[in-house]
Amino acid sequence: MKIAKVLSFDAPYHISIQTHPLKAPEQNHLLIKNLYSAISAGTELLVYRGEVPDNIPLDATLSHLSQPISYPLSYGYASVGYVEAVGSGVDTECVGRPVFSFSPHASHVMTTLEQIQFLPTDIELKQAALLASMETALSVVMDAKPVIAERVAVFGLGTVGLLVSWLLSQFPLTSLSVSDPIESRLTRAQQIIPTPTNMTDNFDLAIDLSGQATTLNQIIPQMHYDGRILVGSWYGNQASNIQLGDYFHRNRIQLMSSQVSHIAPNLRGRFDRRRRLDSALQLLENFPWQQLISHLIPLEECAALYAKLNQAPQSYGQVLISYEQ
Repeated sequence: MKIAKVLSFDAPYHISIQTHPLKAPEQNHLLIKNLYSAISAGTELLVYRGEVPDNIPLDATLSHLSQPISYPLSYGYASVGYVEAVGSGVDTECVGRPVFSFSPHASHVMTTLEQIQFLPTDIELKQAALLASMETALSVVMDAKPVIAERVAVFGLGTVGLLVSWLLSQFPLTSLSVSDPIESRLTRAQQIIPTPTNMTDNFDLAIDLSGQATTLNQIIPQMHYDGRILVGSWYGNQASNIQLGDYFHRNRIQLMSSQVSHIAPNLRGRFDRRRRLDSALQLLENFPWQQLISHLIPLEECAALYAKLNQAPQSYGQVLISYEQ
């Protein structure tokens, strides 16, 4: 009997690999054999440390994350592999096709057509594992609404921050500044972004992807009058004293949020999630993805991996989990 191996967050700071037998796909379902899945380090470390609010779902749009957090749980939403089997109601020609799925870290997943994206046969699957992050980056830029000739800054150069910076580098901006306390991320940004500029001040638009609420206190004094700050980070249950005093108040600075689960109201008439995901895939095909991926780690080594990610994030770029071929 075939089994699936699943990464389980059993409790804060405790991870295990669980197994369960695989059943044949039910009606309208597909069985996916995963080869890789991408770790979303910022969010997943909140789950790892138990810093996620327990009264809200992790992601209301994904069935396996639609309930408030409760350990043990499976997490993840960026897996790539092949269709291994299909149930009734799904075309058998799907078998063998490469797919991206919004599913947790596991060797096999049972899912539906709504939760997958068929991939071009010539795309490298390690590259395709970045699709969820590219969709998030595209959503952030759509919400930010950059304007020609603006001075823009990105704070936080994890995977999404680097993707956002790369997308913004395609715009005719006056300047694009990037900031991160981890030197290796700044080096990676210089390899990915054609012409990043040094951090200055008087930004028209700043995007916070640092994952740290205190970063806002660094950003606010650097904003231009009537400037816009877009928060793309999820701070979890972090509490911080954000300075919204004289400078913020008198300079009419706007503070906005961005979250990938929904399309902005002004775009919903033209974009749905499928169109945005298709657009993200097209963008990903032109992105220098090799510069982003730093580690490929077998599933069985993930308990040690998350501990290292938590202790030394500066040592890692984008990490992929690999499954038995």
